[in-house]
Amino acid sequence: MKNKIVHVLCEGQTEQGFVEGVLKPYLLANGVTSVKSILINTNRKKGTAGGMFSFNQVHSNLEIVRRTYVDNEYERHIFTTMFDYYALPSTFPEYDKSQNIADKYERIKLLEDSFAQYENEARFIPYIQLHEFEALVFCGLDYLPEKYYNGRADANP
Repeated sequence: MKNKIVHVLCEGQTEQGFVEGVLKPYLLANGVTSVKSILINTNRKKGTAGGMFSFNQVHSNLEIVRRTYVDNEYERHIFTTMFDYYALPSTFPEYDKSQNIADKYERIKLLEDSFAQYENEARFIPYIQLHEFEALVFCGLDYLPEKYYNGRADANP
């Protein structure tokens, strides 16, 4: 049986933290062999990462990852993304068309389907988060002190 390896291209550090701290343990407990989070490269010359400014940037980063990790007799590589819909670059495939769709879930579906079609890779499953991921952090208010006050739950913000 081949090892299943999931590569997640992340928009920023918060998304990467979620992949490492929550998604990875879940997937590992459910048959995936390895999960690798990858932060979008914003400037190769400066070595900076995190943040998304164009679809071309996303496509280039994804292309590098796909070329680096090729299936073989022991490994099956799967690629996905962890991007926010909020401030998604208007250069994404079918972005303009998506703006005419009233139902937000249908809008995201069109963007994900168009993204997958553009990449034309059976091992790629795009994911675009409807709500800004950082806003979802507020759903777990008990965790805020742990993450932002050096683990001191008794700290006053």
